[in-house]
Amino acid sequence: MNRDESKKQTVTREVPVSAERLFAVIVDPSRHPEIDGSGTVRSAVTTEHIGKVGDVFSMEMHKDAFGDYQADNLIVELRANQKIAWASAGVGSDPIGHVWAWEFTANGESTIVSHSCDWSGVTDEGLLAVLDFPRVSADQMTATIENLAEAAS
Repeated sequence: MNRDESKKQTVTREVPVSAERLFAVIVDPSRHPEIDGSGTVRSAVTTEHIGKVGDVFSMEMHKDAFGDYQADNLIVELRANQKIAWASAGVGSDPIGHVWAWEFTANGESTIVSHSCDWSGVTDEGLLAVLDFPRVSADQMTATIENLAEAAS
């Protein structure tokens, strides 16, 4: 799939934590509220660890424009300690084309972490009109990386 890079936001930071420890936090949905830098993730509905492509985890969310809601997240890519990506959807619905991804590159005793928000797959004009993209700011994504590093330390 050829994605429009202008509809993707990526933040990259180097953190003094191993990729294995960072990945262990990401694959545990119950830890996501702890690391969220946007304030939208409230709690995990699904607490089982993510293990493979095709797994779905659900989260209780809040966004001022929508109030409280639940999101399902379908794992679309997973390489242990290297990359994980999920496509967001409403409960019981197909993904809308909005993908969150994390990439971890070991760099000695630290890890280069890239966190991205890609909305290039959203094609529904109605959704594009009412949803704000990117869903979170670069500063909020940076805070999420910092929170992840702290949680994994």
